[in-house]
Amino acid sequence: MFKLLAIIPVSLACCLPGGVAASEPPHLIRIHPDPRQWKSSTRGPYDVVLDIRDIYQINAHWEVSRAGNYGQLSTTVTIPETWVLPIKLRLFIADDYIGWNIDRSRGPSWFVETTFVGHRFKQVLIDGRLLWEQDVADTGTGQYYDIDLGWGVSPGQTIEITLRMIDKVASDVELPGDYHRIGDASGRQPCWSEPSTYLRFETRSYWADVVLYDNTVSRAELERATGYDWLAGAHYQGGWHQGAEGIAVGRPLRLRLETNGAPLPSTGYPVRSGVPFARGMLPAGQPVELRDPQGGRLPVQTTVLGKWPDGSARWLLVDFIAPPDSAEGKYTLIWKNARPFAPRHPVVARKGASGTDVTSGAISFRVPAGSGPRLLENIRLADNRQPVISSLSGIVECFPANAEGASAAVERFQAVRENCTVESAGPIRATLRVDGKLVADSGETLGAMVMRVDAWANLPYLRITYRIFNNSDAHRKLRLSRLRLLAPGDGTLFEGLPTVSCDYADAAHPGPDGILAADGFGLAVRYFWQQFPQAIVPADNTLCLDLYHPVADDHDQSWFAVGEAKRHEIMLSFAADEKDNQRALEVFQLLPRLFDKRWFCQSGGWGPASWHNALQFPEVHEALAADSRTLREDTWGGYYGRRDFGDGRYGNGWYNNYYDMAHTLFAEYMMGGDRAFYRRAETLVLHLMDVDVEHYNAADTGPGQKPGAVWDAYPSLPRPPTLAPHTGAVHMFSSRHHNLTRAYDYKGFSPRGYWDYYHLTGDLDALQTALLVGEYVRRSGAGMGGRSARAQAFPLICLMAMYQETGRREFLDAAGRLVDDAMVNMVPRRGGYVEPFLSFEYVANAGGMLAHLTEGMMMYWAATGDRRVAEAIVSAAASIYAENMGGPAALPCYWKRTSTGLKLLPAGQGERGQLGVTHYSGNPFQKNWAPEYFYQVCQAFLYAYDLTGKTEFLDAARNGYLQAARGHLLGALYAYSQAPVVLYYLQHFSRVAD
Repeated sequence: MFKLLAIIPVSLACCLPGGVAASEPPHLIRIHPDPRQWKSSTRGPYDVVLDIRDIYQINAHWEVSRAGNYGQLSTTVTIPETWVLPIKLRLFIADDYIGWNIDRSRGPSWFVETTFVGHRFKQVLIDGRLLWEQDVADTGTGQYYDIDLGWGVSPGQTIEITLRMIDKVASDVELPGDYHRIGDASGRQPCWSEPSTYLRFETRSYWADVVLYDNTVSRAELERATGYDWLAGAHYQGGWHQGAEGIAVGRPLRLRLETNGAPLPSTGYPVRSGVPFARGMLPAGQPVELRDPQGGRLPVQTTVLGKWPDGSARWLLVDFIAPPDSAEGKYTLIWKNARPFAPRHPVVARKGASGTDVTSGAISFRVPAGSGPRLLENIRLADNRQPVISSLSGIVECFPANAEGASAAVERFQAVRENCTVESAGPIRATLRVDGKLVADSGETLGAMVMRVDAWANLPYLRITYRIFNNSDAHRKLRLSRLRLLAPGDGTLFEGLPTVSCDYADAAHPGPDGILAADGFGLAVRYFWQQFPQAIVPADNTLCLDLYHPVADDHDQSWFAVGEAKRHEIMLSFAADEKDNQRALEVFQLLPRLFDKRWFCQSGGWGPASWHNALQFPEVHEALAADSRTLREDTWGGYYGRRDFGDGRYGNGWYNNYYDMAHTLFAEYMMGGDRAFYRRAETLVLHLMDVDVEHYNAADTGPGQKPGAVWDAYPSLPRPPTLAPHTGAVHMFSSRHHNLTRAYDYKGFSPRGYWDYYHLTGDLDALQTALLVGEYVRRSGAGMGGRSARAQAFPLICLMAMYQETGRREFLDAAGRLVDDAMVNMVPRRGGYVEPFLSFEYVANAGGMLAHLTEGMMMYWAATGDRRVAEAIVSAAASIYAENMGGPAALPCYWKRTSTGLKLLPAGQGERGQLGVTHYSGNPFQKNWAPEYFYQVCQAFLYAYDLTGKTEFLDAARNGYLQAARGHLLGALYAYSQAPVVLYYLQHFSRVAD
C-alpha cells in the first residue's frame, strides 16, 4: 500500500490567526492569496482566477482588445509604525507572451505569429498611483520584482495595493512593433484567414508571493518569505518504485502457449519465450521446472535476460519443446523444489580443429574453421550419411546509386565467414553465430555479415537469421539487385518444388506466405510477401533463396543506404511428412510464446502496469478491442517492402519510432493480451533495428570511439563497429524517409522497444540495438542544451531505461546532467517548462510535452531520491493543471477539431473543456484540445498525487483518463506509451484514495 502524503503549503502552515506568520520577521508582511482579502474586478473579456499553485491569474481572453479593458486585484494593508523607510513591495510577476525580437525575415511556416507591442501592460499601483509598469510583450517568463514604494508612503499608513493588466491601445490599432503572419499557403488551417482572426489578443498573467517589507529585512529573510514548498517536508514513500518491483507470489505460474490457433507438428515444436519475475522471487541460480498442460514434466533450458538490483531474475528466457497436442494450452512454471532434467537426446555444440559441429539427435551441421564462403556445410539427417544440403553461401549484388537497371555494371559481393561463436550450447537449443563480411572480387568490402543458426534437441529443424550491413563509404549509396542465399541439395531434395515469388504486395493484394513444404523438406521465410520483392527458386539442384529479388522499377525498396542493415528469418524443416513440415513452417510464422497478461503486469518485470478487461478499465478495453482490427496485417495500409515494412505512416512520411511507438505497442499487448499488438510491435522493431538505426558511418567526422564498458556485460554479443559520432542514432520521423537523410530525431531516442523485444524473445539483435541507441544518447549528450521539454524528455527516459537495465553508473550520471539542464528551463515559482511551442510569441507549457518529461524525472527520482527532482515533478504537474487544463477556471478554447482541420467557433462560444483535458499549445491558434496527449498528462498528475496527496491531481487524472479512453486511440498510439503507468496508478489509488 502507498502511504498518501498530505501537502501543507508554507503559506498556510506557518500562519497564525490574523494572517501574520509566526516565523516571519516583524518588519515583513506576507499578503496571502486569500480571496477574502483580495478583491477582483474586470472590464471586457478578462477574468481573475486563483489557481492550485496559490498564484493569481489575470487573464485576457482571445478577443479583439479595446482600450480601457482590464483585470485587476486589490487589497489594503496597514504599515506598522515601527517600520523603517524605505518600504518596498516584492512579488512574482509573469505572463505567457513575448513580442520583442520577432524575426521578421523568417520564411513561410505553418506556425502563427501575431505580435502586439505597446498594447497591453502589467501594472502595480499604490492608492491608484502607477508605481511599476511593463509591456506584456517583454521577454521575461517570470521573476521576482522589488519595487520601492517611494514618496507618499510612510509607517502607520494604510495603503491599497492594486495588481493590474490593462489594454492601453486596442489590438486593431496598428503600432510600429506589430507583426502578423498567419501560416503558409498550404491550406492546412484555412480558417486562420477569416477576417479579424489575427487581431485577437490573448494573454495570461501570473501574480504571486506579495510581500511588504522595510529596510531592516535581510536578503536571506526575504528569500525565505517568498516561494512555495510543494512537498513541505513530506518524504516520498517509494510507491512507484515499489510497484515497479512487482508482487512476489509463491504459487507456480500458469502461462498459456500462444499459437494463434495453429496446430503443432507431430514432432513437437521449439518454443523460446521470456517470462518476467518479481524482485526476489527467483534468486540467482535457482532452477525452474516446466509442466505441459497434461501435467507432464518437460526438459527446459533457461537464460537470465535481466536482473533486479538484488541479483534475482527479472526476465527469464525459457526454451523447451512443446508437445504436439499442447497448442493454446496452459503450462505450469515451478521454481520452488524444482526438478529440472535434461532431454533424452540433447543438442550439443562442439568446437574443434576442423570447425564447430552441432548434433541434435535428428540433424547435424558444421561451420568450417577459418575463413571462407561456406557459411555452414554438411547438413545431415540422423539416418543419412550423405548431406541433404552440402553448404549454404550468400551473395549481394548492387547497382551504383546513380545507375539504372541492366545498363549498369553490377557489383558483386560474396559473404565470407571469419569467425564462429557458440552462443548457446544446449541442452534444448544450440545457437551458433557466424560473423563475416561482404567482399568483392577486388577486395573491396561492402559491410559486415552476421548469421545465427538454431538447432533443437531431437527436432529436424534449423532456424537461420541472416543479416547484412552496409558499412561502405557514405557517398556510395547502393541499389540492391539481388540478395541471395544458395543451398545445393542432394540431388532429389528440391525436386518438384515450385517457385514462390512476390514482386509487389499491399493491403489489397497480399502475396504468398513464403512457405514450401513437401515430404522430407520444407522452407519458410518470415514475413515473406510483406518484405517484397522476394523469391524462393529451386533450380539445378540448388535452392536459390532471393531475399531481395530482381524486379523492374523498384527504386524505393532497392535502396541499401550507408549504416543500414537487413535481417531475414528462415526456417528449414526436414520432417519426413509434408504435413509436419507445413505445420512447423506455419507456426514459425507466428513464433509461439508463453503469456498471461495478469502475471506479466503483476510481476513488475515490465515496470508499473495494469491489465484491462471488460471489468477492469472497461473504457480503454472496449476502445482498443474495437480498434484492434486496424492492426490486422491486411489493413496495415502500404507499410510493405524490404525497407518500408514495419514502419508506420506519419502524414506523407514515416514514424521512425516517433514517440516510442514500439514500446507503446508492446505495452498494450502486455496489458490487453491482443496478439495483434505484439505482431505489429515486432515488425516495427525489426524495421527499426535494421533501417532506422544507424549502425555505422565511415564518413562521421572526428575520432571514432571504442564501445562503452556496457558491452563487456554482454559477451554473447559481437563487438560493434567503432562507435563513430552517429553510430546508434535514430533517423528523423515524418517526411524524411529512413536513412536517406542525415537528420537525427530525439523523439526516436528510446531503447525501450528493443529491450521489450529482447526480454520477450531473447533476440540478441534487439539487445545490441538497445545498447547502440543508449550509448549514442550518452556519448552525444543528446538533449543537453535543448530548450524543449520534449527534446529533453526522450533522451532522459532513454538514459534512465539504460540505467535500469544495465546498472551502469555512467547512464545515471548522464541522466543527472540532463535533469539539471532541464530544470534550468523550469521557472521555479511558476513550475512550468516555458517554451514557444507551435508559436514564437506565446511562451507556455506544452502540456503533453512537459508531462512526458516528468516520466524520466520520476525514474531518476526513484533511483536517487533527489528531492529537487520530486519538487520539480509536482511543480510541473501543478503548472499543467493551472495553465493548460480545461475546466471551469480555464480560458476557453476557441477552436473545434473537425475532419478537415480546425473550425473557428463563434465569438463568445468557446469551449472550456473537461477537467483533466489539456490544451495542445499556449498559442490560441493552436489551443484546440488534444486528446491524444491525455495519457501523458494523466501520468504527470498521478505522479504529483503520489508525491503530495492533493486530490485535485487524482481527480484530474481520472477525468483525463475517461476522456482519453473514450477517444479513438489507435490513431494516436504514439501518445499511449504512458498508459501502463496511468492504469497502474489508477488501479492502486482506487483501493486507497476514497
